[in-house]
Amino acid sequence: MTGLVTPTLVEWLRSAHRKKLLQYLGAKKWEGPARGAPHFYDPWHGLTSNAGGKASGKVAITLPPELSIAQKLNYFSSTTFPPEAGLLPQQTVKMPTSTLSNTKVSFDDELLIAVDPEDNVCGYPSKASAHMGSGTLHRAFSIFLFNDNSEVLLQKRSKTKLLWPEYWSNSCCSHPRKGEKLQTAAHRRLAEELGCEAALDFIYRFTYQACYLDIGSEHELCSVFVGTTSESINPNDSEIDEHKWIDYDSLDKWIHDEPGSFTPWFKSEWELMRSGTLSAELSGLGRNSPSL
Repeated sequence: MTGLVTPTLVEWLRSAHRKKLLQYLGAKKWEGPARGAPHFYDPWHGLTSNAGGKASGKVAITLPPELSIAQKLNYFSSTTFPPEAGLLPQQTVKMPTSTLSNTKVSFDDELLIAVDPEDNVCGYPSKASAHMGSGTLHRAFSIFLFNDNSEVLLQKRSKTKLLWPEYWSNSCCSHPRKGEKLQTAAHRRLAEELGCEAALDFIYRFTYQACYLDIGSEHELCSVFVGTTSESINPNDSEIDEHKWIDYDSLDKWIHDEPGSFTPWFKSEWELMRSGTLSAELSGLGRNSPSL
């Protein structure tokens, strides 16, 4: 969890209490080149501030992560659209690969794209407000990455996640932000979460609503993408606790034996992929297609 500190507070942090507070908060600090003045790193702007200069507008202080325990799902509902209802152009967007394994990439105040069931834009709620109560329907995406060994990449969501912490899910999932296209957002998130790139094909979209305890809900018009990669995976520790490649039959058995270990959207998506319904849409994966 990251807090933002104003320049006024930064000045106070330089006081005699600075060292004690920073040690408590676990802030990243190092000795600057000028007379050993302490510098503070701003991950959003790459700026620093020191005792002799002007403080930057934002300074990141990393707090110990909040622990939460995975609980059972209260309810889940979904509506599936045929591929022709939402075909998107097949294209590859190059995004820079993430170089920091614990960089914060999700923010409660980022603006999402609220839509109606026909994907008409209705507004731009914050991520936090879009997931309150029963949730506000918004655009989202799920990505499934496969390799040449007929395995799919899974991730275990970080224990710091508000919804479904420590649940296993598909390779990557997130939301486009205000003004951002789905394809661009999908490739951005691959770089941010997994530190890799892949050509992605859209296969279908669906709506679902799922409630997590009394904390909040996902309510998404979700576009599903698939791709193949041979790149090494460099997970972002702020988003992912674990990751693994697993063959399809082993995954099927795991879901059957421990259904409560997986996110509801992932189980719905994987079941449809394995049913044979999407065999044509998944044909681009060749022999690595999970379609029966």
